[in-house]
Amino acid sequence: PESTGPASGDSTLSPADPTAGGSGAAVAPAETTGAGRSPDLNTATTQAAPASAPPAAATADQRPAISAPVPALPTPAAVPPTYRVQVGAFRRQINVDEVVLRLRADGYRPVVRRAGDLQIVSVGSFTSRAAAQRLAAELRAKRYDALVVP
Repeated sequence: PESTGPASGDSTLSPADPTAGGSGAAVAPAETTGAGRSPDLNTATTQAAPASAPPAAATADQRPAISAPVPALPTPAAVPPTYRVQVGAFRRQINVDEVVLRLRADGYRPVVRRAGDLQIVSVGSFTSRAAAQRLAAELRAKRYDALVVP
């Protein structure tokens, strides 16, 4: 009788016949050691790797450079509070413009911030509440409504 498969005892297989239900890829038989066991997969993989120079042992020149530690960001408790002197909170732009022009004419640098539908006009930024209070007193003497706010 004729055999359609490889003869027993062959050490390799020919490419699989795609019509035979295989994947179409050639499959080599599993190697065995003298004791009839399959070799360790890690050993087989290492032996199948292309021949190249073995990796050299890491030297001091190849180690990554260690940089100085990055300083920690200040914690919220370490950041000093800031104070501003609020001169007004307005809904109408004409009122904002009037106070800003007047402050600039008196030599101050006003800042306008939006809070909802209000525009807050303030002057200065201080880490000391006492310094902000001195500016507020100076502005009140010039007929501004001044309030120290954090």
